[in-house]
Amino acid sequence: MLQSRLIPYLFIFIVLHLSGYTAVAQNSIINDSLSSNPNQSDSISKPIDSIAVVDSLLIQTKGDSTNKSKKESELDAPVDYSAKDSMIISIDNQMIYLYNGAHVKYTTIELDAGYIEFGMADKSLFAEGLTDSADVVNGAPIFKDKEETFDSEKLTYNFQTKKGVIRKVYMVQDGGYLHGDKIKRHENEHIHMKNGKYSTCDLKEPHFYLALTKAEVIPQDKIVSGPAYLVIEDIPIYFIGLPFGFFPNTKGSKSGVLIPDYGEEQQRGFFIKDGGYYFVLNKYVDLKLTGSLYSNGSWGTNVESRYTKRYKFNGNFVADYYKDIREVKSPIGLGLTKDTTTDIRIIWQHIQDARANPYSRFSANVNFSTTSFDKQQSYNYNNFTQNTKSSNISYTKSWPTKPFNFSANLMHNQSARTGEINFKLPNLSFDVARQNPFKGLSGGKDRWYEDIQVGYSASLENNINSHDTLIFTTRAFENVKNGFRHEIPVSFLLKPFRNFTISPNIVYEGVASTQWINEVPNDTNPRAFVVKEREGFIYGHSLRPSLSANYMPRIYGMYQFTNPNSKINAVRHVITPSLGASYTPDISEFMPNYNRSVFYNDSLLDEYSLFEQGIYTIQYPPGEGAAISMGLKNNLEMKVRMPTDTSVEYKKVSLLDRFDFNTSYDPFRDSLKFNPINVIGGTRLFNNLLDLQFTGILDPYAYVTDSNNYSKRINRAQYSVDKNLVRLTNFQTGFGFNLNNDTFRKKKKETAEGEENTEEEEEVEAKDNLYSYFMVPWNLGFDYKLTYQKLFNKSEIIQSVGINGGIDLTKTWKITMNTNYDFVMKKLTYTSARIYKDLHCWEMELNFAPFGDYKFFYFKINAKSTILGDLKYDKRKNWRDY
Repeated sequence: MLQSRLIPYLFIFIVLHLSGYTAVAQNSIINDSLSSNPNQSDSISKPIDSIAVVDSLLIQTKGDSTNKSKKESELDAPVDYSAKDSMIISIDNQMIYLYNGAHVKYTTIELDAGYIEFGMADKSLFAEGLTDSADVVNGAPIFKDKEETFDSEKLTYNFQTKKGVIRKVYMVQDGGYLHGDKIKRHENEHIHMKNGKYSTCDLKEPHFYLALTKAEVIPQDKIVSGPAYLVIEDIPIYFIGLPFGFFPNTKGSKSGVLIPDYGEEQQRGFFIKDGGYYFVLNKYVDLKLTGSLYSNGSWGTNVESRYTKRYKFNGNFVADYYKDIREVKSPIGLGLTKDTTTDIRIIWQHIQDARANPYSRFSANVNFSTTSFDKQQSYNYNNFTQNTKSSNISYTKSWPTKPFNFSANLMHNQSARTGEINFKLPNLSFDVARQNPFKGLSGGKDRWYEDIQVGYSASLENNINSHDTLIFTTRAFENVKNGFRHEIPVSFLLKPFRNFTISPNIVYEGVASTQWINEVPNDTNPRAFVVKEREGFIYGHSLRPSLSANYMPRIYGMYQFTNPNSKINAVRHVITPSLGASYTPDISEFMPNYNRSVFYNDSLLDEYSLFEQGIYTIQYPPGEGAAISMGLKNNLEMKVRMPTDTSVEYKKVSLLDRFDFNTSYDPFRDSLKFNPINVIGGTRLFNNLLDLQFTGILDPYAYVTDSNNYSKRINRAQYSVDKNLVRLTNFQTGFGFNLNNDTFRKKKKETAEGEENTEEEEEVEAKDNLYSYFMVPWNLGFDYKLTYQKLFNKSEIIQSVGINGGIDLTKTWKITMNTNYDFVMKKLTYTSARIYKDLHCWEMELNFAPFGDYKFFYFKINAKSTILGDLKYDKRKNWRDY
């Protein structure tokens, strides 16, 4: 009751003494007694949570000619402050003292500290930490203004002038960390510093820093310093110094100069490379332009761009162009001569977000480079050992309520060994999903004709075959082919009984081409009649009727073990035989014949088709034909007992995932009616750690060699030659495994409630685990490949093994390696290793390949942050320098 009666009087008393300030207590209770502090005789001590202080308006009296609306010293907004322990208000001195967990907020500015003094008259703040009995400072001031935050030892700040002095400051500046003994903060938020430190190390005592004698920090812009030098582990390195420093201090990307690398190569001499300019075009697209120059005259340019649109698409583009000059041995023995090559690379990746349009999609994956670029400009081993490259730019469109699908593709295939390139510019296709046009015509009764399906597909191709050295010349378009094809398939499916299907179908095919062959007789040379005509248009069509039937039952075999002590409960064998037959009638008399035969003196010289020079061909119906296909699939599994404390569980183990045979027989051939037998098998062993796969080709026919050492397949069983049923002509096998520190670790047991083991239980389990000493992260991979091929009387074996692995010796030391051994050449092929050390704010890396065709050595130590990306040392030597 006494407190409630005192509140109005204390409120009036404070108003009269603050000369324009109004203090309002929020959710607080004022003590009954006044403080007896002799230095603050007119003070009030309050354990208060929050008090808002605002400037009051001047009370205007009648007849006042000045008509002022506000005091000049009035603040723009309330000042909220609170303290966890206690708060003392000195009315005479117009001061507020906040103890323990003190907090002050004014507009965007927030201050937390152990102790804060707030001057109500001059709008000033003083903050510092509180020292306990053990001389430990708690509650060091933390100052926040918008996105700016820094820690300090002591702080003085004025709300009205927006100026402050801060001692022992530590602040984050967009990836960098700024330390200062004494700094001044000005009204424009600029900061002046003396004896400061700038580092990308986030520790309060950084491993390295640039010692700044004096500096100015302009928020969201830059940091400019006077003389500076590098300090590593508190050891100053004065010779690595700068007369002045400039550090970007902006969030996000910013345009600027890219400092080039420099060095020396044995073949191209001294160089400066990858120097240029980085452009931020807008918030969606950037652009990097760089160039390289070598002392022997070689030069190159590079263009890179990244772009993104949220929920729409993202991508990147890279283009390189090099004029490379090298000294090579003259082929005619005249010493060294200069060889100039043009090296080009284009990489483009475009990914459309699935949420952008579910019925229309555009994507690009371009990977093109000349063979000379991979050999002379790339430092990536995977690039110059890649045999083929391909690209695809595609657009697809579907209609949600219609069975239509459209696609357009620009494609590229390239052989790194020969340099040959094939372009499809473009490849268009349009499809109509198969429809049942007679569905529902029977009035509710199921009729066979309701299952008839009709579809449609059309494609248009334009092919260019060239060489990568001619790609940007007119000669690249000398060999252009184009063609059009469309098909109308009609089919239906009959199922007389289980596992047996009969499918009659007929396909209409039409082909159009501008490349075709015309007859021009020549009596002198009968073979000279074939001339390629590049002008004109030809269209051909055909019908392909066929009838197919397939029977594929499934047979199960089970062997049950009756011994109750046997660990194996049962073995199951699943056999899936298949038998298929297809028949094609002879309709040649009803179809046009596009094949031609050349005779000379009643002897057949040649046969050809009018369409054989085009992309699509029309084959004359070969007459009556049939094929019988046979196959056998095998799967072998066993069920193993897994006894537990309370019951017996069973686990299924695969012994043979697949062991399949398939072949076919053509009764209308005059000889060699059986095709070779294909064998495919595979299994996984040791809880799926080892994956074994194999394939083979078995030929039932024999081969003979004539007097000219020419071998051919003859219509004679291999058994009649060497008493073997078949002849192995090709066999491939391989297996591999990957192990790591989790491979042999026991699985976590579950509690009765289904929760995982606690940390204490896992520690006990690890001690009992035989492999617990392998708890450090490690991995080991093994890959073995064997290929056997027998061509006539010559056989070839290719056999290799590859090993790769890595281990994290500590949290900062990582080692990885890989090697390959060729058993045929009896030597190690490509072998490389990598040693990496995390130095907290720095990193060190060593990569090397000690032998082989592509030996290299690369050492680098650098600061992690991109801001100090040029603070590094690297040394490289590649296969070009050995």
